[in-house]
Amino acid sequence: MDEECESLLERQTWVEVDLPEKASYIGSRWVFRRKLDITGSVERYKARLFGWHVRHVDVKSAYLYGKLAEEIYMKLPEGYEHTVGKVARLLRPIYGLKQSGHVWNETLTAFLETHGFQRHWSSSRVYVSSNQVIIVVYIDDILLLHSDPKEIDKVVQVMKGEMKHELRMNQSAYIESILRKFKMELCKPASTPLDPSVELSVADCPKSQADRDEMATVPYRELIGSLVYIALSTRSDILFAVTKLSQYNSDPGRVHGNQLKHVLRYLNRTKAYELVFRTNAESAVEIHCDADLAGNADNRKSWTGVTVEVAGNLVGWMSKKQRCVASCTMEAEYVTLAVAVKEAKWLTMISEELGLKERLKMPVVMLCDSQAAIKFASNRIEKTRTRHIDIAHHVARDAVQSGTVSIAYVPSNQNVADTLTKGLRPAAQKNALTLFNVKSQEIGGIEGISGHFTLIPPACTPFTVYTTCLPLSRLSCSLSPLCAIVKNACSV
Repeated sequence: MDEECESLLERQTWVEVDLPEKASYIGSRWVFRRKLDITGSVERYKARLFGWHVRHVDVKSAYLYGKLAEEIYMKLPEGYEHTVGKVARLLRPIYGLKQSGHVWNETLTAFLETHGFQRHWSSSRVYVSSNQVIIVVYIDDILLLHSDPKEIDKVVQVMKGEMKHELRMNQSAYIESILRKFKMELCKPASTPLDPSVELSVADCPKSQADRDEMATVPYRELIGSLVYIALSTRSDILFAVTKLSQYNSDPGRVHGNQLKHVLRYLNRTKAYELVFRTNAESAVEIHCDADLAGNADNRKSWTGVTVEVAGNLVGWMSKKQRCVASCTMEAEYVTLAVAVKEAKWLTMISEELGLKERLKMPVVMLCDSQAAIKFASNRIEKTRTRHIDIAHHVARDAVQSGTVSIAYVPSNQNVADTLTKGLRPAAQKNALTLFNVKSQEIGGIEGISGHFTLIPPACTPFTVYTTCLPLSRLSCSLSPLCAIVKNACSV
């Protein structure tokens, strides 16, 4: 009953109103029944039907996806907390309404036609796409048929995203092609992008011509280019590793090459991770900042990491070496705050030009794990040990005083940007991927991540669409914040 109530509330099925004069309402009651789950049994068997693959999809709370055109009032059910004297005006069809099935069918038909399907002329339950994916519908049960299971997967993923109002992006196919190209498809998976016990340095560059000739056979630059594309498109978790290793493009050594392979081993383990954008009426902008003091072993320059989130969606990330040498952690964090403020200003400007600024919750919230840097940015403190800081970095202080941004403290173990400044150990890496209330679970025998986060591997049943497989035969901001802003604006 609780699960059904959650579905009704999530889909905004009704609003509580006073019953208008001369209006009547329909009754409501709970209906309890047992539905046998055949998923566990049918997955053990194989069958053949003209060499085609079939997948079964069960749409959870299917009727609640449509919208009612009629004005219908309902007495609220027992056990549902509501204001005394109020009734429910239905916004969406629920079970028991005579028009519910029709509204759901029209909603599904409109969705399928939008994605290139046509209803079969001889049966209103059959839809066919241009590439011959066949869909058979019986109420909320859907069968998808095609000779290529990958074509079925594409349709199912679209259905999952649309019905949950999500945009999902992954590069699993590209990652697999890279693994094959560099003969790493059978490599042992790794749990972190870099080996945290190895400190990269120019001291690891070839010492002799023989070593240099050996490394000449390694496609180091080519692989870096491929990984940069992945890191900037959908995989923020490997950006620091790729940025760090790209410093040695001109003369890579064996240690650098091994660490590059380590990145591939990590991708082999996490190739199914997805970048997910979810609609959210709360359009807050948060920027996480972090710095690693003297993170570069060669010149002791610090490392900057910045993430940009709009409405809870990660839309941009940055990992770069600072240009100056910071003398303390506070200074390194303060320099990072200046970089983050520039991103916040750009985001505000482009939102204003698009007419979307009023949808963003202002000021932009910047989260930093250095209390000293926050205090220095929030107050005009001038001391002997800080007066050398370049005026260029004081944009953070000016932005706070003008109200453009506000800075709040976040503990280091909750700072998303921590993954963009240093190589983490397995436990810390796992914690970094769970900062958005993500839960670890076993998916296909491999530990994966599912839940509300930017990087999640697709599970069999993570949300509204349940599927059963029946096999019948700068290195900087990677994604424009426009993607999340526009999607969020359209959903409100």
